[in-house]
Amino acid sequence: MPDGKRGWALRIASSSDGLSRLVRFIGVGGFCFLVTLAINYALKLTILGSNPTLAFLIANVVATIVSFVLTRQFTFQGRNAARRKRIQMTLFVAVAAVAIAINTAPLYVSRWVLGFHYPLVSVLSQEVADFVSGPIIGTVLATLFRWWALNSFVFPKHPSPAPA
Repeated sequence: MPDGKRGWALRIASSSDGLSRLVRFIGVGGFCFLVTLAINYALKLTILGSNPTLAFLIANVVATIVSFVLTRQFTFQGRNAARRKRIQMTLFVAVAAVAIAINTAPLYVSRWVLGFHYPLVSVLSQEVADFVSGPIIGTVLATLFRWWALNSFVFPKHPSPAPA
C-alpha cells in the first residue's frame, strides 16, 4: 500500500525511529500519569475533597509541565532545535490546554452530568466512577490527541523555518 494511504499512526510506528519515539512517549506518559494520580489524590483527600474536578485539573497542569520537559528532552530530542524553543513552548501550551480539557471532561460528565457522586451513589461507586472517567477514559483520549498534535505541530519531522 502506498505510504500516503496508510494511517498516520502506522507511518510513524513503521520506522524504527518512530517506534522508538512512540515507546519513549508512552514512558513519559506513564510517568506523568503517576504524577497526575499522586497529586490528584493528595489534593482530593486533603484540601479539595469537595471539588474533585479542580483537583484533577490541577494535577493535570502540574503533570503537563513535567511532560513538556521530558517530552522535549527525551521523546523528541532530535526535533527540538534551540531556535524553535519559544515556538515549541507556545504550541505545547496550546496542545496541553486542549488535552487537559479532553482529560478532565469525562470526570466532569461522570460527576455532574451523570450524577456519580455521593449521596446519589455510594462513596465506593463515586471513587470507581471518578477513576474510570478521569484517569482512564480521559487519559486515553488526551494521550491520543497529544501524540497526534505533538507529532504534527509541536515537534514535526521537518519543522518550518523560524521567522526572521
